[in-house]
Amino acid sequence: MALNDGTQLYLYLFLPAGVPLDRLSGLEIFEGPDPAFWCANDYAVVHVEVRGTRYSDGILPVFGYQEAEYGAEFVTWLSKQQWRNGKVALTGLAALAPWEGFCDAYQRHFAQGGIPFPGYHHNIKEWIIVPTYTVASWTNPVHTPESTPKWLRVHNGMEWPDYYDYNSTRDSLRFFDYYLKRKVENDWTVTRRVRLSAFSPRLDSLPDTVNRAEVDFPLPRTRYTKYFLHDHNLSLAPPTTKGSMSYDSGSGAAVFEFQMPVGCETTGYFMAHLVVSTVDHDEMDMFVRIDQFLQDKYRKGNIPVQPPNAVMKGFLKFCHDWGVGMNHLGTAFNWGPDGQMRGSFALGKSEELSKIAEPYYTYDKKIPFNKGDGRALDIALRPYGMYIQVSSIVNLIFRKALERFQLANIEPHLTDNKGMHAIHVGWRGQDSSYILVPHV
Repeated sequence: MALNDGTQLYLYLFLPAGVPLDRLSGLEIFEGPDPAFWCANDYAVVHVEVRGTRYSDGILPVFGYQEAEYGAEFVTWLSKQQWRNGKVALTGLAALAPWEGFCDAYQRHFAQGGIPFPGYHHNIKEWIIVPTYTVASWTNPVHTPESTPKWLRVHNGMEWPDYYDYNSTRDSLRFFDYYLKRKVENDWTVTRRVRLSAFSPRLDSLPDTVNRAEVDFPLPRTRYTKYFLHDHNLSLAPPTTKGSMSYDSGSGAAVFEFQMPVGCETTGYFMAHLVVSTVDHDEMDMFVRIDQFLQDKYRKGNIPVQPPNAVMKGFLKFCHDWGVGMNHLGTAFNWGPDGQMRGSFALGKSEELSKIAEPYYTYDKKIPFNKGDGRALDIALRPYGMYIQVSSIVNLIFRKALERFQLANIEPHLTDNKGMHAIHVGWRGQDSSYILVPHV
């Protein structure tokens, strides 16, 4: 296929006839639909190699406006082919089904919270005007798209197994059949608009909640609860005296604990509201994470990809419980909600676009710190769904960087920290430093 500027794009075309019916035929590309399933259900599948990749000509414009223009050219060309019915879907344009989609390159990938990160990161955030069925997971950041009509499903695993799962592919088939082939008899529109999962914080007998039907996201019944920072502790009551806790931004950490008196579910957006200062530098990069410890005092996480057998599960459970091999198994576990913020952007918060637990920054105003002066930061933590067991210890941790990708050759965050960071408590009464937790 030739673009308007003459660049040749290479593509793979699979028409409904003659494709083997074996599941995962090997004809699928990385994170792409398998022709073995879709062609058998009377769909043509087209895998196109992006400009500047593999056999396609040209230079690859990573996340540039040209990439969108070339994509529009390709879809237009595709819609005019003789073998089509005029409807194109992306898994399209007549309908969308993004699996762990990606958008907002600055705020959600290259510089979340204003801190540069050359590593790997996902997000879903877009304004779309066609029918959309969005699939995501808590282990990759998710933001509900503004689309009408829309469906959202948050699963408890990792995108690759879920994408090719038997129930997932048939869910997508019903969605596309309804909007591309007008098979209104399949009743897709009565599908619940939101289906969520919630993690159980251990690797043994307690099951996760999966595909729970909800009316909207964030959940309308959410009770946002403030847990105020005290001296090494968290409390439902604000502190009555002023204080601060400092840590070395290059090697240290600050930890605040709270023992949960009752079991509960926390699903939705978390946020850290902090009054902070620095005495050694005019910049501050803050990294925040919420951990859960059970009575055995070990940190509890989740496995997004289920082990294939009991032996592997036992091995991962041993590594998880004892913290062994994390440098080689970093992506095997997920620990909970986390977030980050470059403090010089804090004064660029848009009150008009911000929502509860969802601060919105324009990143067009960078004001350095005056050494020793306190500044309020609202740090968005990525949304999460998890159960917290009775008597569990919940830790709020501040440290030099997140541990999201403990793998070799993954470039870390490009931080701008020097010396000591101070977190202040008791400065502003109900507006003192706190973590906002979505109880449901």
